[in-house]
Amino acid sequence: MKVSGVQGAVWAALALCGGTASAAEVNVSGFGTAGIAFTDTDDAEFVRSSQPVGADSSGDVGVDSIAGIQATTRLTDRVSGTVQVLVRRLYDPGFELDVPMAFIKVDLNEGFAVRIGRVPAPLFLVSDFRQVGYANTWIRPPIEVYGQAPLDSVDGLDVLYTGAAGPVSLNGQAFYGKTDLDLSTSDASVRKFWGVNLNASMGPVTLRAGRAQSRLSLDSAPANSLLAGLRQAGFTALANELSPIDRESTFTAFGALLDWNNLIVQAEATKSTSDSFIPDTSGRYGLVGYRMGELTPFVIYAEREVDSARTSNVVPQVGPLIPLALGVNALIAGAQQDTSSVGVRWDAADSVAVKFQYDYIDPEGAGLLANASTGFNESVNVFSLAVDVVF
Repeated sequence: MKVSGVQGAVWAALALCGGTASAAEVNVSGFGTAGIAFTDTDDAEFVRSSQPVGADSSGDVGVDSIAGIQATTRLTDRVSGTVQVLVRRLYDPGFELDVPMAFIKVDLNEGFAVRIGRVPAPLFLVSDFRQVGYANTWIRPPIEVYGQAPLDSVDGLDVLYTGAAGPVSLNGQAFYGKTDLDLSTSDASVRKFWGVNLNASMGPVTLRAGRAQSRLSLDSAPANSLLAGLRQAGFTALANELSPIDRESTFTAFGALLDWNNLIVQAEATKSTSDSFIPDTSGRYGLVGYRMGELTPFVIYAEREVDSARTSNVVPQVGPLIPLALGVNALIAGAQQDTSSVGVRWDAADSVAVKFQYDYIDPEGAGLLANASTGFNESVNVFSLAVDVVF
């Protein structure tokens, strides 16, 4: 776990306030999910986002299990500090300690507030609570959409707005900062990371629109080797075009939620672009659920498509150039898949929910599955059980 300079400054500020902590109001809350997932194959593994390992026919508890605690200290009437700590599988095979939030918040007036430190990355409809299983109908967010931008936080600052326009409640957010990801097969550096989003709610309906942009650099040994081979073979222009160093990346998202009486309808549509070998993709999902007392059955459909070119004819597939040509096509091909899901949530007790979810995954090749065997190209059934709690 790396601690940025901004985050370190926030923790230092909280520590300096320790002398007054006994007199200050401190609110502590927690949440957790104990989950297990099985599939019907040993030739590929089902994962969340950037997890390096996942579930096969033997079952796995690391895909969905998570434990978190959050503490907020009111330092003055206008200033507070918040830290959230999670234990989960992220970029390593085992469970690891993660700090997705650590910030100081200053309430400027009734409508505006500023947070500085490690703040949530507001890229999705449920970004603020997507790790809190109890707050969601599903067991996990659809990877076809939420896997497009596996970012929970930004080291920097954001400005929050709360207001109204007649009967419509408005919530806006603008952020700027950076983040670093130590992925299992590569390292990602996100700089000049900024974005804006706006939520509008009226009665049971919430609409959301957001846009984010950054300069992305990716350090991947396989990609580096391929690009070096292209330059050595004289395809310098193509190598430069595919280079993932300091390239513009954008993410656009629209979401909608209807929570009316017993009916829940939720949907998002997203688009991710990059000026490098990372494919441009579109993702979308729709969820429909219906509360029947303590039970809420639901269905979900999600899909991801690659929008950019998936093959290149710059390197001819002849003689000794064949491996380079195939490598380029593999690099830019991207992953496509769709998933149909059905599940049920049982609110077993106050602050406790038990969920079962079945997913039918139809990938192109390995799709978004991990550690697939050579030539894998088949559908996968996933069976998941989870218990969510908040306290």
